[in-house]
Amino acid sequence: MSGWRAALVAVAVGAVILAAGFVFGRDEGPSVSQPDDGGGVALACAPGLESACRVVAAELGVPYRTWSVGSGVPDRTVVVAPAADLPDGLEAGPVILRSPIVIGAWRQRALVLLSRCGALDFECVAGALGMSWSEIGGSPEWGDVKLGLADPAASEEGMLAWSAAASLADPENMALSITLVASSDGRLASDMVLFGDSRADLAITTEAALAGQMANAPGRGGRIEVFYPVSSPWVEYVAAGRGRGVSSLKERLSAPELEPLWAAAGVRSAVHQVSTLLDGLGQPGSVDPAPDSPSRGRLLTDWKEVR
Repeated sequence: MSGWRAALVAVAVGAVILAAGFVFGRDEGPSVSQPDDGGGVALACAPGLESACRVVAAELGVPYRTWSVGSGVPDRTVVVAPAADLPDGLEAGPVILRSPIVIGAWRQRALVLLSRCGALDFECVAGALGMSWSEIGGSPEWGDVKLGLADPAASEEGMLAWSAAASLADPENMALSITLVASSDGRLASDMVLFGDSRADLAITTEAALAGQMANAPGRGGRIEVFYPVSSPWVEYVAAGRGRGVSSLKERLSAPELEPLWAAAGVRSAVHQVSTLLDGLGQPGSVDPAPDSPSRGRLLTDWKEVR
């Protein structure tokens, strides 16, 4: 892909997002849209990848179908999602994309936390939960510290974000501060932007989901800043599908010429060296292992206690 073409990708991503308003990421439960694709193979993605996948689908000349966890996958459709979220019986290919769990915060709030902590990491967030902004150097008008999370029982992205957040503070402070819960990372990011800083001051979620809404943030709560802990879980995405032609599309999704397109939309390749990412994104920390099965059970129990 030529340099000028890659440079235009970020503009294209923002234009697509703005043109569609806040539809991206606003999954309302299991559903699959099925436009008339003329019999061709279609692409569908986890909600947090939707804005990036729409751009990639347009580049490849294939239809895009919205998809959410719990939905079936139509014949001749390739879905890109965490393997744990795929329907039973759908064979997953290798990991092709990755996204770290990060902290996204409205700029004014982030500056206060940076002044207090020196670095905006999970420990800094832990110290602010259950407190008012006036107690930690912010404006009294901001009220209490408000945290957004995706439901860990509803998606792998939500589970991994909760695994990073669950030990941050005691359950009482956590319960006081969680004011925005969404069914997916994509919806969490879109709701954070849609409601501005009235619903959430910061969120712990995937880098990809936040990247998909950064163009919408100005005019709502200002600018969303993304912060990278020293280490955090990373969400891994695979491509899966069934029916004639899906193997070809699965291979095309990890082609080297598409890497700049994914990167410019804020999604990291798991196959190729990542080129210049969307403006506002940075260098992630090291990878924490995903929780094992017993740990996931405990995490869901902890979630019920704070919700």
